[in-house]
Amino acid sequence: MRSIIIGLSSLIGSSFFVQFSNAAITTMVAITVAESGGTQSDVAIIASAFSVGFIAGCFLFPPQIARIGLIRGYVAAAAIMTIAIVSLEMLDGIAAWVLLRFTMGASFAAVMAISDAWINDKAPGDQRGKIIAIYSTILGLASIASQLLFFGFDATDDSFVLIFAISMNLAVVLVALGTSRPPDLSQKSSSYFKPPTFVSTPATVGAFVAGFSTTSLVSIMPFYLTDHGVEENLVAGSIAALYLGRLTCQWPIGLFSDRLDRRIILTILSATVVLVSSMALILGEGEGQVMAGQKGFVLQATAYLFCFILGGTLWPMYSVASALAFDRADGRPMIDISTTLLVVNSLGAIAGPVAIMMMTSLAGDYALHISISVVCAATVIVCLLGIRVKVAAESPTPVVAPMSENSVGMAQAVAELVEEETLDDETTR
Repeated sequence: MRSIIIGLSSLIGSSFFVQFSNAAITTMVAITVAESGGTQSDVAIIASAFSVGFIAGCFLFPPQIARIGLIRGYVAAAAIMTIAIVSLEMLDGIAAWVLLRFTMGASFAAVMAISDAWINDKAPGDQRGKIIAIYSTILGLASIASQLLFFGFDATDDSFVLIFAISMNLAVVLVALGTSRPPDLSQKSSSYFKPPTFVSTPATVGAFVAGFSTTSLVSIMPFYLTDHGVEENLVAGSIAALYLGRLTCQWPIGLFSDRLDRRIILTILSATVVLVSSMALILGEGEGQVMAGQKGFVLQATAYLFCFILGGTLWPMYSVASALAFDRADGRPMIDISTTLLVVNSLGAIAGPVAIMMMTSLAGDYALHISISVVCAATVIVCLLGIRVKVAAESPTPVVAPMSENSVGMAQAVAELVEEETLDDETTR
């Protein structure tokens, strides 16, 4: 495994700088909107725009990657993301930021899809969980490091975003100079996606819930705390606690996922989130005061501990779901599985902020934790049902329903499947 990690070091280092930039910008946007008098709806729209762009990137970039290669595709996507970052400094207004975050989401999708496919291609099946855990740990370090910037810089400083432009260029340099050979793209990617639902239902649900919960936390929480008078460094501290939990728990969870049924791991993670979120509901409207230390050090420490636990359970959820899906790959192209998982994750990332925005009118400050608890409880149920029908989960049916990029392609693909099934039935008779 050591030689594999060394070979992938430049790619993993590049991903560090990409994640560093994106994590900091996510926090910066929420704080800036709150300080400029924006609303939670503005934050939700911007967060959803990033996720919509992410989905668009999952659909639009794979054909281009197949045409120009993984390295050139990575460099192109990182360059587009850099342009969008610099434009954040040049353009003001919610509409402009929605467009820029959409562009960044599309580019970020390409970068992460290439990284995921590249790493999973190089990782042997019996070591995939540990290797993905190392990769995710590095991303966790990047996320924590990005929050430290807010202790020394003001999020509204004119030159703040230039730090992230430099970071993105460092990512380009590393991936361009790396020694690891990218996966062979001679295997043609399918013209339509095969959703991981038909590979592993728990993996699909886990990817969706991970996107739903993590995006909601990192986009809504900074706005809420800032809007309730919490200082920027304490807001960044709460987000850093989430990422620290991710960093601390990623490796042991990855290790256990290689030894136990990954569906059991998903069940434990989801149940823990339900428990912690339910306990956090007690804080309710006073969460901002607790985070600021106005209700005593013990409650403040407890609130940050809750953030740590949520980070340590929610972020590894996607890694476990990804490893579970690749376990069920059954010869399907790695890039198809990678991009499809990212699409499912992004659908969750879109649904999360929007659902919480709608829930806020009914549940107020309780909306965030209620929403996360509900979707994680659903994950527990799906995983337990999957474990119960163990034989079916380990031997998934090879017949899948197509999901094309457009309605014409969908109709054609369905017609082809119907024709094939009809011929099979006639042959059987």
